[in-house]
Amino acid sequence: MTIPLRRPQIEAITVSRTLYQGGKFQVQEDAVAVERPLNIKLAPSESKSQAPASLTMTMRTPGHDHDLVVGHLLTEGIIRQAGDIVSMSADSPQRGSRADGLVVHLDPKIAIESQIFHRYSIASSACGMCGKTSFEQVQEAPRVASDLRLKTDRISKFMAQARKQQTLFQQTGGSHGATLFVDEDLIATREDVGRHNAMDKLVGAVAKRDKSLFSRSVIILSGRTSFELVHKAAKVGIPIIISVGAPSSLAICMAQDLGITMIGFVKSSSFNIYSGEERIIL
Repeated sequence: MTIPLRRPQIEAITVSRTLYQGGKFQVQEDAVAVERPLNIKLAPSESKSQAPASLTMTMRTPGHDHDLVVGHLLTEGIIRQAGDIVSMSADSPQRGSRADGLVVHLDPKIAIESQIFHRYSIASSACGMCGKTSFEQVQEAPRVASDLRLKTDRISKFMAQARKQQTLFQQTGGSHGATLFVDEDLIATREDVGRHNAMDKLVGAVAKRDKSLFSRSVIILSGRTSFELVHKAAKVGIPIIISVGAPSSLAICMAQDLGITMIGFVKSSSFNIYSGEERIIL
């Protein structure tokens, strides 16, 4: 799979800001995370006889765009493995457009159902379900079957390691992170202004390496856990989700239904288990 890039990927920029502190104003420079639209188009093959069709426009932080696309297509059930993508090519933007674009050329054997193009419009960096017109349009996910067990002392250590990998957050304070561990090994970290984008980037990066890693993995999330993140984890078979913040009620219900262990509010000596506590051992 070849992914030519049209321009350098810039994750952060420097802006001027005015700080109010101690009764005074002070002009300073500050780093902020970049947010730009990415138009993802699908093409059934390399053939030029059929024009690519726009799947979705997502707001994301530039960088690891190919991972983002692979992970997104996997967690949405459009492809089954990274190898279903033959290639990606940069899409020339329309005049005056600020959107980047990627055309995804799928294996001709992959059937593209016309209705998937009606499931999406523009997905903001804060929403993994934006563009879907009903809850029923979310693809069903299989129950996660894994005999993975995790010792309690690993949880805070994994969290600390994941934080050290979030270099964009350290620079800007304005990004989410997703980190995957298998056994004691840190496999990959991805960051983005959107939680679901960081997750998709991570899934895409690991899927291109070895999708069998997912069944033995623990994913660390930098913020809260929403139901769409649980859904994405289930689509690739991740059995344990650990987050800094709280899960939503729907995320807990989905984790329980799909056999996923969910942990939140992780601190140095405490955490909450919301589902799948049988996987956590002293």
